[in-house]
Amino acid sequence: DLRSIKAGYSNRLKISCPYYSVIDYLGMIPETFEVAHPDIRLEYSMGDPNEAIQKLMEDKVDITIAPLYSVPRSSVIAEKIFDESFGVLMSTDNPLAAKEALTISDLNGQSFFMVQNPYFSAFWRHIFSLCKKSGFTPKEPALFNQMEGLIMAIRSGGDGITIVGKHMRNQNSALVAFRPILDTEARRPVCIIYKKNNFNASIEKFIAFYKKSYRNDHPSCGET
Repeated sequence: DLRSIKAGYSNRLKISCPYYSVIDYLGMIPETFEVAHPDIRLEYSMGDPNEAIQKLMEDKVDITIAPLYSVPRSSVIAEKIFDESFGVLMSTDNPLAAKEALTISDLNGQSFFMVQNPYFSAFWRHIFSLCKKSGFTPKEPALFNQMEGLIMAIRSGGDGITIVGKHMRNQNSALVAFRPILDTEARRPVCIIYKKNNFNASIEKFIAFYKKSYRNDHPSCGET
């Protein structure tokens, strides 16, 4: 646009990323990318995972960095960047918090909390299948409109647990315990996602730079 041209940019790239995962999914890569490509203007849009994906599908951003849930795969290209392992958020009063790490089978009999939107509904189906493989059917989750409300319920001593990506370990506190899940299948691919009909040349440059820089510049919450 005219503003970018006047500022000396030849192109711009709009990025969305779930706000709880910005540090783990992006790290310092945007800053180092801007040094390597000073002609490309990066613009950011944060929100919850469902909002980040909606912005992509509504053409409000060029790329979204997120797990590949609730995305119409026929209309997008997803470049996997790493696998993110899962963990459990719970009250520190929960007996499971006494363990340093958990397995899916440890969660048998627990009450689950989950955010209610298309993204987390797809995530719940993944969790449900993992529980079934571990020999039990999980209870239907208590639903929350926002992750903030869910975490507040845990902080208040609620007896529910929620399964999250490892990036949510930053919620560990005196009232909330994060414990990693050890099962090898308890993980998900995190991808750079963009629409097939988006021909912004900066997308390919950003993906190539991200993959090259990942090991050195990215405080990874996952394992490639």
